Amino acid sequence: MAYIDLDLSGRALEWDIAQCRRLARRLGYAMVWLPEFTVLGLVDLVRETDVDAVLIPSPEHMSPHLVGMLAGVVDVEAVEPRRSITRQAVRLA
Repeated sequence: MAYIDLDLSGRALEWDIAQCRRLARRLGYAMVWLPEFTVLGLVDLVRETDVDAVLIPSPEHMSPHLVGMLAGVVDVEAVEPRRSITRQAVRLA
């Protein structure tokens, strides 16, 4: 699943989408996008859709608190700078 802060991306939205798609392909993931409207929060939505990872264009697109909450459920992959926060690393910490 990709998550992009639309306000942060602004005019670079298409670039951010393309970067997330490339990373998903490189990591072997099928890309799923967030539904436009949902009553679920991101963490609950990730649980309900049974995804393996959330891809973000950069760490600025998500608060550290949300990254921590998601990392308890899925891997979080950032495009630039390239970072991986894995579920296993969070559980072992």
